[in-house]
Amino acid sequence: MLIGGLILDNNSHLKVEGAGRKRDNISYTNSRVTGIFGDIWDSISMINFRYHSHPDGQNFTRENLEYILNGGEPVSLMTELVDPLISDSIFKPTPNETHLSLLHAKDIGCNNPNADVSAKKLNENSECDLCVKIIKTQAIKRIFNPFSCWRRGHLSGKVDIGFALNLSLVYDSINDFWFFEETMALHLTSTMLTNISQRNVIPGLTQIPNPERQMLASVTIRSTNGKWNSNTQLSELEQLPEQQLILSKSISQRIGDNSKLKLKEMPSVLIGALKHIVMAWNKKSHSVDTLSEHLDLVIIHHDGESIVEEIKVKLQKFNNNKKVESRNIISVGFDKRFFGDVCLPRNHLKKGDVLVVICLDPIIDLGVKPYGLK
Repeated sequence: MLIGGLILDNNSHLKVEGAGRKRDNISYTNSRVTGIFGDIWDSISMINFRYHSHPDGQNFTRENLEYILNGGEPVSLMTELVDPLISDSIFKPTPNETHLSLLHAKDIGCNNPNADVSAKKLNENSECDLCVKIIKTQAIKRIFNPFSCWRRGHLSGKVDIGFALNLSLVYDSINDFWFFEETMALHLTSTMLTNISQRNVIPGLTQIPNPERQMLASVTIRSTNGKWNSNTQLSELEQLPEQQLILSKSISQRIGDNSKLKLKEMPSVLIGALKHIVMAWNKKSHSVDTLSEHLDLVIIHHDGESIVEEIKVKLQKFNNNKKVESRNIISVGFDKRFFGDVCLPRNHLKKGDVLVVICLDPIIDLGVKPYGLK
């Protein structure tokens, strides 16, 4: 018989269940996240190798080829031999092709006013780290990618790069806080969806509806019964005849504070998931300059002040002690288009639910090779 997250066996002995299963659930979710980021990495590698991530990139390549093919002098595009050769070279580059050392950082739209180096040198120093202190990602204002450079901007309209990974952290009376696999979803831009290997196919693999060059993950914290307290379940357990309860003192104490204990454990589960997301993304990154921390973190909720209060202090610490913005969706001025940007429906949050959104560093080195090439 199941009561309040505990199981009575046929001999009316009380057994605590779920702890091992929860560890397995968290481990499995982390493994899935790592695998998904690996697939995303492969997709971005192929796209970045085949296409230009910025509209100016193709113009630069064409002009550079024209210059080289004519020995440094302007060449007529009317010639029958040169034009097809240029087009073929632009769309079918070789792994060793690069002339980025000829460009200044400003030529590739660098946001950092102090970066006085070549575009190629940006791959080798800390100028791009300093840039994010000047140009701020502001997810709460729906600014998920404020950059205009070739490395973080991804401004090419034909080959948008972006994704949103959605997870759900559910509370139920059996498993405490549990990552619900059926609601895990990955949304990709059309180009990425075409190039994804799908080795780690998950439910909800769809095209991103609003490409905003975002690279983000979200965790929705919700209760299956719409409540965070289990007082009703607890009282049912306490109403059992005394002879049916064979409890140790430690288990009795745990049952007596059941709802509070579970709520206190939730922030640690959440922070652990966010840390793994950042670690997995950095491990699969395409740049030597990928920041070790995320670029922004926000909390969106629907009258979920009690949960926000529980998680905000730890999120602030996780956010390198930077301010964590939070908004109630019923507050004046909240833009519900935010949900579309993170690939969730506008009615996603029920009363008491909380959504945590983390923006990852979108930086990609210039000249990334497709997977399989060394």
